Amino acid sequence: MTRDRALFWRPPQLPESDLLAADFYRHRFAPHIHREYAIGVCLRGAERFRLGAREFVLPPGRVCAVNPGEVHTGEAADGQGWSYRMFYPSPGLLAAALGLPPDAEPPRFPRPVLDDPECAALLLRAHVALQQGLPGGRDLAVLALGSLARNHALPASAVIHRPPDSRAADRARRILEDDPARHLPLDQLARRVDRSPEHLVRSFKQRYGLPPHAWQIQRRVALAADLLRQGTPPAQAAHEAGFTDQSHLGRHFKRVYGVPPARFAKGVKIVQDFPAHPA
Repeated sequence: MTRDRALFWRPPQLPESDLLAADFYRHRFAPHIHREYAIGVCLRGAERFRLGAREFVLPPGRVCAVNPGEVHTGEAADGQGWSYRMFYPSPGLLAAALGLPPDAEPPRFPRPVLDDPECAALLLRAHVALQQGLPGGRDLAVLALGSLARNHALPASAVIHRPPDSRAADRARRILEDDPARHLPLDQLARRVDRSPEHLVRSFKQRYGLPPHAWQIQRRVALAADLLRQGTPPAQAAHEAGFTDQSHLGRHFKRVYGVPPARFAKGVKIVQDFPAHPA
């Protein structure tokens, strides 16, 4: 079988995390970011992805752990494609899994590919349990995520590096974050942070891995996803998130989530259509 299949949903037992179960052969994830962690296990084949300036391969049985805000890609490492199961837990969920207070800064994973068979098995058990709606799925997921973080994550202060002039980049990000659907030309954004457009693009990309416009597109996609979860029709979600139309949203949405907006919106309703162990 060489047809891409993907199911993306938010389980009722674990509303702090999206889940993805996928067989990918041709699909490629464009450079993108998540507000959440991306944590999962490869079941078959291998995924090749770039994270920052480095390239990694995720083989079967290994765990991937990408931190919120880290720019990454994804594609098949060879013609065999890959299958995996992913969690996208909120930083708050991971902090809670570690027993940290709600206002604690969540930890960071210094390495994106981890060799931990015990955690991999626990993550898979939790993922399947949540898909099938089994009792205890939430407890299993919290246990698995907490175990992974305790074994492999570090305090955020130990791994975050702030590049020069991060202050201007942070101010620009806050402006874009306040109204992601608004079109704000680069020269206007640069004037508001008292920098030249060239300087702002350079410092913003150093800080966040993407230039301002590309980062804003990612934020708009996340906004559209939130609207879809609330039951907003895809065309309306596209408009409210600042896209020109539904097809414009669809092109960017699938590059981030692996499924088109309409299928994303229906994920909870069709959750049991995907096999527990993708072939």
